[in-house]
Amino acid sequence: MISVIKAKNYNEKIFTLRRNTTFKTPQKWDVIVNHITEGLMPGTLAWLENPKAEVSCHYLVTRKGEIYQLADLHHGTWHAVKHSPTAKIVKERSALANLYTVGIEHEGVHKDTQGRLTAAQYEATLWLHKYIIEQYEATFKEPFLIDRDHILGHYEVDTVNRSITDPGREFPWEELLTDLIKWDKERKMVKQDPKNGPYVNDRGERLWFRVLAGSYKTRAEAEAALKELESKGFKDSWLMAAYVKEK
Repeated sequence: MISVIKAKNYNEKIFTLRRNTTFKTPQKWDVIVNHITEGLMPGTLAWLENPKAEVSCHYLVTRKGEIYQLADLHHGTWHAVKHSPTAKIVKERSALANLYTVGIEHEGVHKDTQGRLTAAQYEATLWLHKYIIEQYEATFKEPFLIDRDHILGHYEVDTVNRSITDPGREFPWEELLTDLIKWDKERKMVKQDPKNGPYVNDRGERLWFRVLAGSYKTRAEAEAALKELESKGFKDSWLMAAYVKEK
């Protein structure tokens, strides 16, 4: 079972703009940025917890599949300073990228892995991406856009100090996006809920039944029936005409 471990220096109430801390952000965190640590456990976790490092992130995913949370999602972290970005969304926004991004560090050294993740690490980061998406939607009451415009690598935010090696040439972008899109479609399928029914979608919103009211000889009769249905609370009603050739 995948679970999230809070790092020992996890702090929900740091609001300063020092580079080695987190800061409260009023903006929507609608972009996920993936990184590679260029270090291994336990040293890489210790470095992320060390104020002298002057870096921070929201999550660390280890090669064993452990997930460490280092900051609250509602706080910005110093993980993705913008320098000549190639990512469209970062180029278009004037705000600091750290204000609207969630940073995920993946344990690894590029010269050894080229950004490849272990099986356990991939399952953990897939789970974590889903979790972040669900938290975003629960907080801001709107869908998270699952695409390569909103799920980035650090190299797409900073092309000056970072290269394709962060998170790496063999980072599983295609597999990750495919699995996330599949999951997103499956969770949005209409399902029956006997407690909240008759039918609800994945956000618990009730869905309307479609009712075929009948056929009428004249348009006036059909329109009268339509108005009666609408007066009783039926939504999205419409009138369909069928033309039958007389014998």
